[in-house]
Amino acid sequence: MIKTIIELYRLAIGAIFVVGVLLAFISMSVGDYGMIMGLGILGVVIMTVGISALLISINDHLAAIRGEKR
Repeated sequence: MIKTIIELYRLAIGAIFVVGVLLAFISMSVGDYGMIMGLGILGVVIMTVGISALLISINDHLAAIRGEKR
């Protein structure tokens, strides 16, 4: 059950990354303030994915310590 939730979490993070990058490029194509907004969206998406990757990595290490199989 927990493994399924983690896999769905990873899928959701991937979807958020793709949607965020697309929104950023769409905003940047508008020009002017869209460029600033697009860079802001891109920064937030990259930080979100980085934090999520860190949390998943910690979870994987803890599971290895407990001896759970992946």
